[in-house]
Amino acid sequence: MPSIMSPGAATAARIFWTGDDRQRFLGQLAHHQQMTGVVLYAYVLMLTRRGPGKALQAAAKANKAQIHAHPIVQRTISKYFPIMGGYIARSQVILDNAGIDVLKSGENLTWALKWDHSVEYAKAVAETLEKAYDAGIKAGGLTRARMAVAKALEQIADILSRGEKFRGL
Repeated sequence: MPSIMSPGAATAARIFWTGDDRQRFLGQLAHHQQMTGVVLYAYVLMLTRRGPGKALQAAAKANKAQIHAHPIVQRTISKYFPIMGGYIARSQVILDNAGIDVLKSGENLTWALKWDHSVEYAKAVAETLEKAYDAGIKAGGLTRARMAVAKALEQIADILSRGEKFRGL
């Protein structure tokens, strides 16, 4: 297995494919990671075992919105939205400090409606993750902080995967 392969890729390959299909999947994934440094959304979402549920599908229909693979903490910071960029940068720092990769981690991805990429959303995510990280550090250091941030991401994902806008926990 290539050295860039995450343990999760091997797990996914064992669960979802056998024999030649598994090797083909791992080879394609390794090649994609090597070329782009990014794990395919489909792969990461498959690892999280989340799919768009009935509540999200109903919300999409009711709001005439698309369902998409959504990074909870956005990957890029637009120079056109400096206020939002500040919140995104704060969130990215928290994920980095907690050892969660903003690009490659399944913890940072969920299904959501493609409708709320607002300053309010970015602010709510940053404040939630900062609270979780600080509480984890106070409770026992970096390991607890990582667990607290991962739990906060999961709670945010649960809200988004129901088709709701996130404005804080």
